[in-house]
Amino acid sequence: MGSEQKQIMNELTKIRHLLESLDESLSDLNKISRLKEASQDIHGNGDEDRILSVKETSKILGISNSTLYIINKKPDFPSAINLTDRRTGYLHSEIMQYISLIRGKG
Repeated sequence: MGSEQKQIMNELTKIRHLLESLDESLSDLNKISRLKEASQDIHGNGDEDRILSVKETSKILGISNSTLYIINKKPDFPSAINLTDRRTGYLHSEIMQYISLIRGKG
């Protein structure tokens, strides 16, 4: 085999190693992507643990703030979270569960 052929073989070997490395990297990226998707499936889109203000909660439910204060006394309505002495909020996930519950009753 001539020196030019050896050089070509060396270059082809380098290219093969690079392709194998890229293949491993793509495999790792696919694994990371699947883990991220699985994590999102388990944890949802991140809104579930978000605390909604009274205004946001009223808007989601399509009711006024005063109506929200009235239905807040119902036993099946999610409990308000006291954020400060003058401010309350609701967990997004609990409000969404409540919506599912009242849709099931109607």
